[in-house]
Amino acid sequence: MATGPALAADPMIEALDEAFLRELVPFGPDDQLKLAECDDSRFLTCTHIWGPLDEDDAARLQMGGMPSGSRLTIIAAESTRESDFDRVLASYTDAVPLPELGPQAVWSAARSQLSMRTDDARIIHVNTDRIEGVDIEALAIAVMLHILVQP
Repeated sequence: MATGPALAADPMIEALDEAFLRELVPFGPDDQLKLAECDDSRFLTCTHIWGPLDEDDAARLQMGGMPSGSRLTIIAAESTRESDFDRVLASYTDAVPLPELGPQAVWSAARSQLSMRTDDARIIHVNTDRIEGVDIEALAIAVMLHILVQP
């Protein structure tokens, strides 16, 4: 497992360890967590990729790419104004409100992404990619709820 720099110790991300992922998504018998990496060069972005080992994964990583597999990405940015969320909504064509998460939370099936503005002034996106055998909207909601309860 590759772990990014100090951001991997961020409480919001630290909670998304392999054990938690295995509780939420079906891992096949040959699946393993291939990457758990955070980067804050633009926004805090943490990526988790899992699946069976692929002989090309090492080459992809060496060339600066990502391994193949199922992917969960969390992106977080500061949001000083409630209107910041309007910019998020402007990029969605199929935003479905998620009132159970709050007044500024939406799901996009086209993007396989949940976006939310939190009470502590962050916009967080939970994006899913190539995850099979699970309701991805429910998965994104479970991940968001887990993130929100972190200190």
